[in-house]
Amino acid sequence: MSEQVVEGAELRCSFSTVPGFISVLPLARVTVQGRLAASVRDCEPFVNISSFEVCSSPANPAVEAGAPEGPCVPEIVAPWEPGAENVLVGGFPALNEESMCECALGGVITIAFVGGVQTMIP
Repeated sequence: MSEQVVEGAELRCSFSTVPGFISVLPLARVTVQGRLAASVRDCEPFVNISSFEVCSSPANPAVEAGAPEGPCVPEIVAPWEPGAENVLVGGFPALNEESMCECALGGVITIAFVGGVQTMIP
């Protein structure tokens, strides 16, 4: 069992010290304790996944040019994994606290705080 991720959950990237946040569009109209539930498909940069402001990835053009860090421009390569396969939000697996996704610059994005609800999903 793990916790359901909802609108406003705090995200972390392995190449940033600044947290990001998830936004959930009201397309599926599924709420958990009054907050929009997230699915594995909520992975669009700047729509669902905010910028982490700074990026220290060696693949970041500013870092390649010699800066210690550059601006964060998330480039998500695939949906979140794993999701809760037996709990669907808008037809897709629900996003849970164990889910992660990857940026094309090598960062691993994880859930730091699920968003304030304490709803367990299998």
